[in-house]
Amino acid sequence: MHLSPDVLSSVVTIVWFLAFIALCVWAWSGRRRKDFDAAARLPLEETHERAADDRKGER
Repeated sequence: MHLSPDVLSSVVTIVWFLAFIALCVWAWSGRRRKDFDAAARLPLEETHERAADDRKGER
């Protein structure tokens, strides 16, 4: 069986599209919400901790 470059290109495009859809489903699944919420709070927590450390150093 000989695959032409056009057919191979189409197959690769379909595979990448399905991988993209799977990634979107994984990212938006309800089971991941707690992990993503925790990751979203990280910059705020680091800023708060850094500010507290800076105040300690001033005394």
